[in-house]
Amino acid sequence: ATRVRLTLLYKGIDFEAKAVSVKNKPEELLKVNPLGKVPVLILEDGTAIFESLPVMELLDKLPQYADTPKLFPTDPVEKAKAAMKIARMEPLSNGLCAYYCKGPEQVIQNFTKNLKIFEEILGEQPYFG
Repeated sequence: ATRVRLTLLYKGIDFEAKAVSVKNKPEELLKVNPLGKVPVLILEDGTAIFESLPVMELLDKLPQYADTPKLFPTDPVEKAKAAMKIARMEPLSNGLCAYYCKGPEQVIQNFTKNLKIFEEILGEQPYFG
């Protein structure tokens, strides 16, 4: 969910986030995603898209967001490389979530370590992903 939230902020897309208890999943979530996982993006027509990477890819391709910064290159090999980088950056996004959800004392060491990994991965890339 953190990756999608960061994507929406990066692209400047307004959104409504709803907090969900992972221990007590609401029926509303289970109706749109039987796995009960977040994130879930609900489109205007009611279609539910879940899992971070598919949501991120969709936000990059929807015509109404054509003028927002791109996450992925168009070349298939470069796009695959970008997807691998995103997967490798998961510890950082999890660290960000833990930082804001659990407090800085518990996660500052992991966050610093993961930030160094993020910097190495991102380097001087023309795309965010």
